[in-house]
Amino acid sequence: MADFQNDRSLLDALIECIEKDIDSSELVQNYHDLRRGYRFTPDGPEIPLTRGYWSKISPEDLEAVVQHKWFAVGDDTRAHPVTARAKIDGRAVQLGRFVLGLGAGDPLIADHVNYDTLDNRRCNLRAVTKTESAQHRRAWSRKLKAGPTSKHKGVYWRPDNGLWRAVIKFQGQPISLGQFADEDDAARAYDSAARRYHGQFAELNYG
Repeated sequence: MADFQNDRSLLDALIECIEKDIDSSELVQNYHDLRRGYRFTPDGPEIPLTRGYWSKISPEDLEAVVQHKWFAVGDDTRAHPVTARAKIDGRAVQLGRFVLGLGAGDPLIADHVNYDTLDNRRCNLRAVTKTESAQHRRAWSRKLKAGPTSKHKGVYWRPDNGLWRAVIKFQGQPISLGQFADEDDAARAYDSAARRYHGQFAELNYG
């Protein structure tokens, strides 16, 4: 299914299909999904977060999850990976804890098996102790150190899925630009965003 970041870009595509008499049934379904607060991918449903991020969830959790507004929290670094959180009953709740049903007083932690904190499918979540979580984080750190480092500005390698993530900061907030199989594609995505957000002061990978 086509991937659209928001309903405005999808509406533009719908208008173009109508003008050119092209079948737009898939786009219509995608539009309705976005208006409901989610989209479908080959891995299942994803819900939109703030700042351009998306989180994977299991189909059986979709109805409950979309009842809340979820925010991207963190700066996408090793120390502060981006997580999905919502304010529910007056307190901040992580999406992983919400899916696992871990209440405010529960000492267990929602651990992400593949290290991707935006993959909140049930198959990727497990309730663990603080000690077990720390052991898993150490394994993640070793994996990061063993992985490649990008030579490009705004591009970071994700060992959990083997993709390159492009991220740009604007007004102090990181904005996700997507993940790419090719490092150069991620760098070009950063350059495009840098021109848009930073104008003549943009620092580009490819001048």
